[in-house]
Amino acid sequence: MKISTIKNTVLEAVRFCDAAAAVVTRAKKEQPVGNTSEWMEINYTKETAALRRASMDLTRALAKMRKDVG
Repeated sequence: MKISTIKNTVLEAVRFCDAAAAVVTRAKKEQPVGNTSEWMEINYTKETAALRRASMDLTRALAKMRKDVG
């Protein structure tokens, strides 16, 4: 495993966490008053798209890290 591959994977993980935090923050702001449920339909185009993209990139980085033998 290469150090550069590990560093890239960590960066992708941080980017994913940041995107997830942005979605959660917006969901809390837009949650209807009195709604204490954890379930809420979340469809914020910009934020959820960024989260999905970060998720895909993290998946690829993790796969590369697992395959990286040299």
